Formats: sequence, C-alpha cells, structure tokens
Amino acid sequence: VPGTYPSTPTGKPFEPGTRGFWRDYPNMYTTLENIGVKEEEVFTEWTESAFYGPDGLEATAPVFSGSTELPSPLGQVFASFTRFKRLPLTDRLSISGLLLAMLDYTRDEKTFEAYDRMTAHELFIRCKLSKRLVDDFLRPTLLVGLFKPPEELSAAVTMELLYFYALAHQTSFDVRWMKKGTVNDTLMQPLLNLLKDEYNLEVRGNTFVESLVLSEGEVAGVRCRERGAASSTEISDISGCVRCQ
Repeated sequence: VPGTYPSTPTGKPFEPGTRGFWRDYPNMYTTLENIGVKEEEVFTEWTESAFYGPDGLEATAPVFSGSTELPSPLGQVFASFTRFKRLPLTDRLSISGLLLAMLDYTRDEKTFEAYDRMTAHELFIRCKLSKRLVDDFLRPTLLVGLFKPPEELSAAVTMELLYFYALAHQTSFDVRWMKKGTVNDTLMQPLLNLLKDEYNLEVRGNTFVESLVLSEGEVAGVRCRERGAASSTEISDISGCVRCQ
C-alpha cells in the first residue's frame, strides 16, 4: 500500500516485489489503461536481459520483439547465439540432447510420468550436457525460475519451464522498468484511489490478519492488527473472505 514502506538509509523507497515488467503482463497493462495511467509515461523502452552465473555475466538476451521471428528454437538461437560472454561453443552445443528430450517428454502420459519421476540433474547427465553448461548457466537459471537446484527438481517441470520461457514465447523475455517514481506511488496509488472513489472501499495499510472469526462453519469476520498496535481489532459482518498466499 503506498506510503506504508520505509526508506533506505540513502532516502530511496524500499519496495518489496516486482521491479521489471515483462511483456506478457496483459492484465496489469489493461488495469493501468482503465485507471488512466499511460504506459509510455511510466515505463522505459523494452530492454535487454542479463544472465549471471557464479563467475559473473554469462549471456545477454536481446529485445526479442525486435529480432527476426523464426520457428522455435531457430529464432532464439539466431538472436542470442553470439551473446554468450564466457561459455565455450562446445558447451553451448551440448544442450542439443536436452532439446531432443523436450520433443519427447509430452509424447504421452506414461512418458511424461517417467520424466516427472526423474530429477533434472539426472536428465542433464542422461542428455550429456556439459558440466559447465549446467553449473554456469542452467543451474542459476533454475534457481531464479523455480527456486531450486536441478537435484531437487522434476525433469518434466524443468522442461516445462524451459519450453514456456525459452521456446514457446520468444518475446516474453522483453522487459522494461519504471521510468519515474515508484511502483507504489505511480502504479498502486491510482488503483487504490479508484477503488475508494468508485467502489467506496477502505484500504488498510500496515495491517495484518491474525485469525478468522467463524460462525456456524462460515467466516463471519476477521481479527487484524495494525503494525505496532498493542491489541488487535475485529471486523465483523463481512460478506466474504479471500485468502491469498
């Protein structure tokens, strides 16, 4: 909620959450249009993405919407093949075995289940991916995308991620950033103003739900506490409750 987050020692606003905005955020962009926020006034142009490994910059991804769109994966290979900074060509070519597995894993339900029982680490070994390709590029990518190393991930889930982001949606890597202001003040505040003015909603910042109040098996209210308050308060006679995780 705008105005509820502290500032850093240098005076910059501390905002948890999204920083970059990917091209495939249609719901958010539609919301901004509905509340009168012009994209060109708050966002930069689409920018390149950078991939970092343990030893620094590994590769950069171009603005794919400005690249030639060829059948996947030719378009991605053509646009990014020369953009690897450290990874030798032989290591990059070793990913071909994984591409063959990605053509196979959805062949039928039984095949998918077999890949799902296998870890991504086992899949990489079976496909003869080089250790350097895995350690310097794929492992960091999975830690960012799925928050776990290959040893703890299903091979099927890993290929789903790689297929969605690397093969099926070439322009999805395009990202842009806030041109001015903060996410809270520039994007969230106009939305909150709309909710208050048009729908008479009350938005409580710095307030956390502690428990639900039940009556005859249904949620009748919520007990919440404002940050720093000595006691909690109860909101009763609610018509519904939505739990978000």
